[in-house]
Amino acid sequence: MRIYLLFIELSACYSAPCKNGAQCSGFDSFTCQCANGFEGRDCGIKSCPSNPCLNGGTCSDLGSSFVCICPMLTSGTLCEERLPTCSSNPCQYGGTCTGDLDSYQCRCRSGITGINCETNIDDCASVVCQNGGSCVDEIEQYYCKCMVGFLGSFCETDIDECASTPCNNRDSGATCLDLAGRFKCVCAMNYTGNTCTFDPGSVAAAAELIAPGAPLEKISELSKSNNTVGTGALLADAVPFLAANMAEEMRKNMSWGYADAFQWVTYEENELNIPEKFVMWNDPLLGNCFTFNHMNKTERFTLHRIGAKYGIRARLKLNLREYVSWSTTAGYRIFIHDPNEAVFMESISFEASPGYLTSIAVKKSIVKRLKNPYGECTMSDGENTDYFFEGVYTKEGCIRTCYQKELKKQCGCMDPRYKTSSDDQLCGIDKRTCIEEFNAKNSDYQKWSGCVCNTPCSITNFDASLCRTSFRNQPSECNNTNSTVADKCLENYEKETVMMEVYF
Repeated sequence: MRIYLLFIELSACYSAPCKNGAQCSGFDSFTCQCANGFEGRDCGIKSCPSNPCLNGGTCSDLGSSFVCICPMLTSGTLCEERLPTCSSNPCQYGGTCTGDLDSYQCRCRSGITGINCETNIDDCASVVCQNGGSCVDEIEQYYCKCMVGFLGSFCETDIDECASTPCNNRDSGATCLDLAGRFKCVCAMNYTGNTCTFDPGSVAAAAELIAPGAPLEKISELSKSNNTVGTGALLADAVPFLAANMAEEMRKNMSWGYADAFQWVTYEENELNIPEKFVMWNDPLLGNCFTFNHMNKTERFTLHRIGAKYGIRARLKLNLREYVSWSTTAGYRIFIHDPNEAVFMESISFEASPGYLTSIAVKKSIVKRLKNPYGECTMSDGENTDYFFEGVYTKEGCIRTCYQKELKKQCGCMDPRYKTSSDDQLCGIDKRTCIEEFNAKNSDYQKWSGCVCNTPCSITNFDASLCRTSFRNQPSECNNTNSTVADKCLENYEKETVMMEVYF
């Protein structure tokens, strides 16, 4: 048997000791020819001395390694890749870029110029806005920002602040002067005030009320210290006493009417004749109220389908200029009640605020109780004849009736803020302190002589859930090409418009 041994001697480069793409040479030992940017026996060390970054890249030495900071339009570890010139989006304001690896060109949209479409052409250069207006330059267009009291494309139109006849709400002989952004009333002899709403007699009467020793003497002191909160609270408490002693027709004329409050009302998507379908009545505390399905109306509307669009919807308006200076809120109060029941200031209500759609979904329920021998309740069919309020009997109305009778014993008159019998005397502002003292000492009606106020044998309840959302759609009357006019219209719309809907 013969045995042959084969010996193969391998080169030192066999194990590929050179790194990063270096070329290896030698047999017993190896030598590495490093690529740009690498050094060391095995070319494993990155370094900047040989400036390995291409296409103008800048090498940053990190010790055992380096990094290339590439200029625009290049990429890669060594900045070896060139990018198309348009890849950096050099054209501004929506310009269109065309080009190759070496150059590009911007095609600018109308109204823009410059190599990179960086310059907005001044459209205001030849525009003159009138009446103190200032030109606002936009892309390929402009608009005039007008001073208060002017409108139009060039602010050329003076808004007629007298168009709404603000001086003639009470004084038919007043003259309105249209000024820049405002108006001024020149009153006839029998009226005074900013809008000629006060007659001299009322002014004299008001002066007597705040004179030393008078019921509202504290107002002078509060005004001197600029205490508007205290002044407002005192006046708000006093107004019902003053108003209740006026004739109801006079109170109605002083408050808002149908045209002041409503813009439109729909029921089951059909627009209503508001004065025909709503009853306007006045309360010393609430002012003018408007009731749909009023107890005195023979025609009653009933819902046939459920859902928001099948209920009652209304767009109401506010005139904030007519609010007293100490007002902290603006809006409407919505009372939902049985048509045959009277409404009180304390009745459950919902606030409808300007700038919002107030949606109220209701569910009706009726609770019936049995009389003796099963329990104590009062029928609503005239069983309680000594009752001051219109409509069916309610426990709240009974308590208010007892309150008036008990108050009369102590003060000699009845509270003007609530219903009284036709032949009883109302308390004047001079009796306000007496009423306050009575209320402080007599909070439990069950202790009043002869006051028995049972729960009604039948009660109609309306459980309600409320949702309030801001306006989503811009009204058609605010669609104006002049952005200043449109913005002002929208601002007034949101501040002085109330939307509401009630449905099952």
